[in-house]
Amino acid sequence: MDDKIKFWIESSLYDYEVAQSLLENKHYIYVAFMCHQSIEKMLKAIYAQKFQELPPKIHNLPKLAELTDIVDDLSEE
Repeated sequence: MDDKIKFWIESSLYDYEVAQSLLENKHYIYVAFMCHQSIEKMLKAIYAQKFQELPPKIHNLPKLAELTDIVDDLSEE
């Protein structure tokens, strides 16, 4: 696996673990932030895998989902 893609995936999973820990400790505002970070990084991993280039430096989740062409695979649930 490409090192850049591996970085995004590992970083995303770590942020998700942090979010779970924060949730257990009832730090809800920070849970939301870490979940956003986790999703953003996983979308960037998908982008890097798909296009073999660094993802754009944006934080807009809907835009990243659109750029990776996975919008139709997402559900409201």
